[in-house]
Amino acid sequence: MDIQYILHFLENLAHNNNRHWFAQHKTIYQQARSYFIQIIEETILQISLFDPTIHQVEAKKSIFRLHRDLRFSKEKTPYKTFFSAYIAPGGRKAGKAGYYLHLAPNQLSPHNS
Repeated sequence: MDIQYILHFLENLAHNNNRHWFAQHKTIYQQARSYFIQIIEETILQISLFDPTIHQVEAKKSIFRLHRDLRFSKEKTPYKTFFSAYIAPGGRKAGKAGYYLHLAPNQLSPHNS
């Protein structure tokens, strides 16, 4: 897991938030996403030590997509400049209480909801 790799990618994305740049750097994004999945897998493992309902949660089902929904937004940048995940039984869409992790340059903060 290389958090610095992820943060470096996100910093570059913040300065180049357009489809052309993203397409040229897709392999870097895929590696950063892979590292983030590893972080979420480890986080799930650690949370399951005190919250057994989290044990079977899949990391990929907990991670939010990087692409923004632009349909109703005035701000038209196509990508979020952070990785995030919501760890709950049933994944991010389950509507159950869980744990949110947000990873962005200069914004590291875990929350419990």
